[in-house]
Amino acid sequence: MKCRRKPRTSGDDAGVSEELPKEPKTAEHAGLRSLALRSLLLSRFAVVLLQFLTNNIIPDLTTDAFEFTGVRREDLGTFDLLVERISGGLVRWDSVHFLNIALNGYIFENTLAFFPVLPIFLKKLSSILLNLIPMHESSAVILIGVALSNGCFVVTGMVLFAFVKSIYGSQHRAFWASFLFAWNPAAIFFSSLYTESLYALVTFSGLLVLYGKGDLFARTLVAVVLFTVSFGIRSNGLLNFGYIGYFVIFNIVFAHLRTQEAPFLRICFSLMLKIILILLVVLLIFATIVTRFWNMVAVDFCDGEKSQSLAAAAFAEDNNYVLRGQVEELQWCQAENTFGIFPPYYSHIQKKYWDVEFLGYWKIIKIPCFLLAAPAISMFFFLASRRFLAQQRFNLTSLINIVQAPGGFMPMILTRMLFSATPFLCVELSGIVAAKMSGQQLRLRSVLHWSTWKNTGLSATLLYTYFASYFIGGTVLHASGGPFT
Repeated sequence: MKCRRKPRTSGDDAGVSEELPKEPKTAEHAGLRSLALRSLLLSRFAVVLLQFLTNNIIPDLTTDAFEFTGVRREDLGTFDLLVERISGGLVRWDSVHFLNIALNGYIFENTLAFFPVLPIFLKKLSSILLNLIPMHESSAVILIGVALSNGCFVVTGMVLFAFVKSIYGSQHRAFWASFLFAWNPAAIFFSSLYTESLYALVTFSGLLVLYGKGDLFARTLVAVVLFTVSFGIRSNGLLNFGYIGYFVIFNIVFAHLRTQEAPFLRICFSLMLKIILILLVVLLIFATIVTRFWNMVAVDFCDGEKSQSLAAAAFAEDNNYVLRGQVEELQWCQAENTFGIFPPYYSHIQKKYWDVEFLGYWKIIKIPCFLLAAPAISMFFFLASRRFLAQQRFNLTSLINIVQAPGGFMPMILTRMLFSATPFLCVELSGIVAAKMSGQQLRLRSVLHWSTWKNTGLSATLLYTYFASYFIGGTVLHASGGPFT
């Protein structure tokens, strides 16, 4: 059952605030896709090079970061030490958690806060690499992780290009969205062993499929699967189902009621059957894969003492971490085991180790983290308010984008969260930049140069300054072990 498609506007898709005319295909427009790809590749080269220089020139800062991997330096060969030297700045903070989980599984209670999809990918793909090239397992995981993050990032940038072009019909705006994503302030996290690149790829791809062409039901079903995978990557993937709800209710139900001559009840009955089938797919995935995995982990932790390596036991004792099998220390093991969206241990661990609760992170000692995130948060709410006022009406997709970011997250992760969880910032900023740069000749050297932005106006200059300073400063700070996490 198909409905006529209207020109895309913000009320229909991903929060667009104006409708742009279709651009004729020209040689210049054909080159914009290539320009976007080159920009994405160049940004990854810049990040990897900058972290390499930082890691080998600037001494590591003293932090309280988790550092256990179980790898002994005497077991590393020449090639392994080379991998460490080249990519050491990409294995900081959360990257160490994912490296540890990929190597040793879930053995510390605090590591249960990290969802399993990325570690599983790292484990499976690194085992293939080990069969091809002899090296230490940790080196294989690092190489796969860096390659996976950078590869997913480049593909995500091109998915964003396609998404913006399909929504607005503008190659110029699509280029600027991809360009801003390539050089975004959280760039270092999209090249490290973090979930950012993989999560953004799944989320942006889900949106592209959902608002693309083809059978409505098939598109919705594929998007559901992608968003379910996103939830296996990161907890806030659950919010992606808001896009499904909005799409089903407004884009399918209302569109059918406007365009179909069939009786109202027959239309509703047909749509309800499709919605039920979609919900059954989600439930099936959760029941057979996600929930089963979480329950296996919970049983493994709560089923009495487990043998641990001496290194893990010593690290846990020195740093006050709880190991699997230490049931007397695992308070959540005593809780009633009921079916839920999140694992039975998740909220307890988030509160215990990261102060994730209402106002739990609002402490004087965390002021620097708030200051680091302040530009991204301010820009986010400014753009959200700007679009809301331009639309003069409530938009559920706008609300989903807003909830995706600041609500319930630690301020120290908000910058990377805002650029990976939703295309909102890049999409909105691309409209502003495309308008200001409409008279500029788009060449990679010119759009990267300070003078191009300075001559465009104050707002463009401030945007360039923010992106460039965080791209460089954030990479240097993170690669040296600083509090840019």
